[in-house]
Amino acid sequence: MGFRDSLAAFARGMVPGSDATSSFSIESTKQSPAFSGGSGFGLLDGFFPNQHIAKRGTREVLTSYERAPWINGNVGKLADDIAGLTWRVFVRRNANGKAVRDVNLQLGNFQARTRAMEELRRRDINKAAGSVDELQEIVNHPLTLLLSLAHTGPEEVEGLPKLDGWQTFFVTQATLDLKDESFWLLEKNNAGRPMSIWVLPPTWITQIPTESQPFWKLSFGSVHQEVPASEIIWFKRPTLLNPYGRGSGTGVALGDEIETDEYAAKHQKAWFYNKSIPALLIGIKGASAPEVKEAKQKWDEDNRGFWRAFRTHFYRGELDVKQLSIDAKKSQLNETRLFQRDIIRQVYRLPPELVGDVSNSNRATISAAEDIHARGNLIPRAELLRRAMQLRLAPLYDDRIIVHYDSPVPSDKVQELAAMKAQPLTPEINEWRRAQGLPPKKEFEGMHAVPSSVQIEPGESDGDE
Repeated sequence: MGFRDSLAAFARGMVPGSDATSSFSIESTKQSPAFSGGSGFGLLDGFFPNQHIAKRGTREVLTSYERAPWINGNVGKLADDIAGLTWRVFVRRNANGKAVRDVNLQLGNFQARTRAMEELRRRDINKAAGSVDELQEIVNHPLTLLLSLAHTGPEEVEGLPKLDGWQTFFVTQATLDLKDESFWLLEKNNAGRPMSIWVLPPTWITQIPTESQPFWKLSFGSVHQEVPASEIIWFKRPTLLNPYGRGSGTGVALGDEIETDEYAAKHQKAWFYNKSIPALLIGIKGASAPEVKEAKQKWDEDNRGFWRAFRTHFYRGELDVKQLSIDAKKSQLNETRLFQRDIIRQVYRLPPELVGDVSNSNRATISAAEDIHARGNLIPRAELLRRAMQLRLAPLYDDRIIVHYDSPVPSDKVQELAAMKAQPLTPEINEWRRAQGLPPKKEFEGMHAVPSSVQIEPGESDGDE
């Protein structure tokens, strides 16, 4: 039974037969190449004998996304924004139009890569100045299609649940933010090109490849399969105690905070059910059982109900009243929950405005929050994904292509307008129209608004020859 059939049976709640333990059907495990990361000539196999096992509490940490509201809000926000990125594929060409490999563009960080790509675009525009190469976007490349759809093959399996590209990136990033690792299983066609991406939870991975056993072991439900090392991409943030083993995760570090908030919420919920404890315990000294019953009945008749509230009740004799219920305000459960919320948000480095807390915010802090979030959260996370795709996924198509994504940093409208005002002749007419919220017009394409009293002369070369 192949992975598709096993997953379909698992999703429908069916128990596979004897084929459940068969090997992965794409290619034989025995013929798969050795694990590209190696294991130090067997050193790690012995030094970290349990490195392949998912760490204890993994299932509970992943479940916290469904149970803990602060985890759901913070992790969901990060995963939403990463899933919304637009991915592109570029190639660098020399003066003869031949595609060449540029390792600096492929493996450089976001800032360096963006600057280099902008420089190449500028040279392409000024070819007359003597540029020698150019950067070309490959529109509708199979890789961009795969990242958008996650499944591009013609084969369909009835009843098989699928995730599209957005959902695949969402699950991948959410799992990374909780457990510092996520997995993509690549399903390839006969030419060795990926046609489907299946995102796998960490709990499904029971063994990672080693030098002596260059394959992954998958287990979900009653399905157990071995997958060649080359067929799974491992997105991972290394742990400090064992950087070669399984991920640990921010969710594990926040375990106490998550549980504290959950127990506080359960305590507040139990307060409404009063735990079978009455709010008051009233005793009448020297009263017999019938007298107590009569007093209770008389009390209820005179005081129970909305319209009898705030009435004065007179009694004869000595009473002893004990308050048993807990004052919710004095228990400071709300303060405790807000404190845990702030810790979780700060650990994920999210500005309060982005998770709905605008109690101390204004327009300036809200705009700054989006910039901080993009630079401090989205770019580092996107770079982890991009680097893995550049190294493991792009070479399956062509080792010269460059995987890139549109910058998540919002444009500074105030600064842009100030720059346009400082030199109003530089922007084109359509750029002014866009700044005014108006659509561009074809007849204004490439035109500048120049007063009749101004004479424009050609400047010196930029030195790009």
